[in-house]
Amino acid sequence: MDLTRDDILSLIDELIIMLRERKITGQITIYGGSAVAYYHENRGVTRDIDSIFSPYKEILEIAREIASRHKDLRSDWLNAGISTVMPRVPDENPAVYYQDENITVQFGSEEYLLAMKAVTSRRTEQDRYDAALLFNSLALNSYLGIIDLVSRYYGPGNWGSQELFWEDIEELAQEMKAVKQTRMELLPQRKDTEILSHFSTIEYDKDYDYKKMRLE
Repeated sequence: MDLTRDDILSLIDELIIMLRERKITGQITIYGGSAVAYYHENRGVTRDIDSIFSPYKEILEIAREIASRHKDLRSDWLNAGISTVMPRVPDENPAVYYQDENITVQFGSEEYLLAMKAVTSRRTEQDRYDAALLFNSLALNSYLGIIDLVSRYYGPGNWGSQELFWEDIEELAQEMKAVKQTRMELLPQRKDTEILSHFSTIEYDKDYDYKKMRLE
């Protein structure tokens, strides 16, 4: 089952309610595509929710119980597999989604998420797109901004071929920004329904060539 942004927030809300009912004190911090979707509604779907949480056993049991109530929801929809690639420096500015005297649920900051996306070994098109969204949201001008973030959270080092991926992120981010600018310029000039429909939302398509954007 693919999770939309609404699905993600609904599952988190359900988890919070159950934590409160069972009087469990805990903290959950969400990263990965789910966190990107929290900031960017047009991000698309994700398969699971990457997170760090404690107490591990109790929260994992509740997550599996929730999965049993939802058809097609993976039993590991909430998982802590991302713990192996976490930065060495803590996130100083996570976005708090819910907090009371016992429970804190938060999303990694956009700076933190971009640093994590930048060092991924997968380098998929989805990773590149997520990183480009964050790049533009943070108003970065070049991949040198990515280097600064990676150095801040992972420490200085020679990243070798990974820097080529950072250049690719910058390239896609600039292409996406150009498409958005074109949309803003054309919409006031044209009231044609088809044009408005074409530009009203721009979602990720790995086969879409942003450099050759044209109106059909």
